[in-house]
Amino acid sequence: MYILTNREEKSDKKKTHTVLFLLVIPGIVFSLSLVFADIKGPYYLGQNSDPEYVYLFNALNIATFEAPRHTDHPGTTLQLLGATVIRASYYFAGGESLVEDVLSRPEHYLRRMNIVLILLYSMTLFAVGLQGYRMSGRLIVALMLQTSPFLFPTIFDSLTRVHPEALLISVCNIVIISLVDHVYPDSGKESVNKALWLGLAAGIGIVTKITFAPVFLLCIFFLSTWRSRLLFLFLATLSGFILLLPAVGSLKRIGLWIVALLTHKGYYGAGESGFVDLSLAAGFLKECVQDEPIFFVVFLLLTIITIYSTISKNKTHSHTKNQFIGFFLFNWTMILIVAKHPRIHYLIPLLGLIILNIVIVINRWQVLNTIEIRKTARAGAIVVVLFLSCLQVGSFLKMAKEKRELASLQLAAAHFADLLKEKNLYIISSYRSSNLMFALYLGNGFSGNLYGNKLSEMYPNSIFYSVWRNRLYRFNRRISFASLKTDITKYVIQGSYLFSEPRYSPPPPPGMKYSTMKKIGDEGFYRIIEEEKFAPDNSDRQKDPVSHPSLEKNDKATIL
Repeated sequence: MYILTNREEKSDKKKTHTVLFLLVIPGIVFSLSLVFADIKGPYYLGQNSDPEYVYLFNALNIATFEAPRHTDHPGTTLQLLGATVIRASYYFAGGESLVEDVLSRPEHYLRRMNIVLILLYSMTLFAVGLQGYRMSGRLIVALMLQTSPFLFPTIFDSLTRVHPEALLISVCNIVIISLVDHVYPDSGKESVNKALWLGLAAGIGIVTKITFAPVFLLCIFFLSTWRSRLLFLFLATLSGFILLLPAVGSLKRIGLWIVALLTHKGYYGAGESGFVDLSLAAGFLKECVQDEPIFFVVFLLLTIITIYSTISKNKTHSHTKNQFIGFFLFNWTMILIVAKHPRIHYLIPLLGLIILNIVIVINRWQVLNTIEIRKTARAGAIVVVLFLSCLQVGSFLKMAKEKRELASLQLAAAHFADLLKEKNLYIISSYRSSNLMFALYLGNGFSGNLYGNKLSEMYPNSIFYSVWRNRLYRFNRRISFASLKTDITKYVIQGSYLFSEPRYSPPPPPGMKYSTMKKIGDEGFYRIIEEEKFAPDNSDRQKDPVSHPSLEKNDKATIL
């Protein structure tokens, strides 16, 4: 019988302890994400439905061998993942036909999609720690590489959702796993496997959301040979093309959409020609400082350190300078892209990868003169990062409180709508109303209206108001105000930003007057008070149902 030596026994115990330590942070992230998702409430509530129901319905398209219709992000990878989850969930716990089961239990399927996204991130976060420990031999470095979700609350917030960023953060972890050995120049020469993994990650990332594009710059500067760079680009292109195959019929539209985004100042390819609206960029800067103060400070410090290290006369390896330049270009390209369409969660690729930038700076900065001082400084910097992560407990408690309060307001809005129905008033649901019917309408409209007839059978009395088109819809067709079967004053429009936020809602249609009944959080209830006849249109006589207005020709409106 083989008996381990004392040294081997100690080595095995050390490995076991290391693995257990590296499981702690991913385990906490997984558990807290589930808790936060529960606090946030059902996905049909107000803000929670967009783009969650859009992705659910397009995933259902793929699961039933139909092409996805929503390709703005493009988002095909998340739709493919969602289709897989839908098929697997239905196989083990489905009841009626697949389509009927998803339409009758949308929250069930969205919850499972969210759990899979959380699980993917937790597993890749554990792999980041293992790779960090394998390359550095130091547990504290491995733990530091796992701290991103605690340093930046936006990452945690994304894990409660079903949107592209929830998948992108896992892709960022794959990039870190592939690049972390560059922190240590003696870790071995560059392998084909690295270009392969980076190419696969880049392909997945760019098809998930085009905001991932700057990561290509980072990878090219980290790869040291043109052979590796060309292989990386080839594999990224190949994997991206394969993942786009379900949406191959929309490739021209995707291309035109990207051009519009790049050449116009307004939201989502609208507005006047130009690159960035400086007033929007200023607002985004303020949002960064408020929502991600640690990121803002770290970003500025890294920028200063990178510039100093690149232009200083201190002896620095050429590959180290390439890494600094690569991160500098990546960081600022991300900022410029997001400044064009300011939303803090669009920064996810940067938030997910900046921890690697921090580790590289800590490990390579050559300003300090002695090895002893450098080691002390590195250890101190790592401890500071871990300490800051612990300080973020207050931010997470604040986030939990805000989510709970928002969910309470949204549930109150849903309850108020039920009370109005009991008083024989009719609810017309609009954008971001806390209403399951509108969430289904949103998803159906952005997936080609393939399920309109079935939804009309399930919910025959539902009416929706389009904030983009100033029109009324049922699930499977457009209707006119004049066609409403009862007194117009018995109708109440429920929704967020109605008639007050130009980006979401134009003024009400001519001839319509309304009074504000109640406002609950972002949602308002507006009772129509004008009884004069609205101009009729031919909507009711159309044989072909009209899909969601964003899919109609020349409409630039889109869903985030």
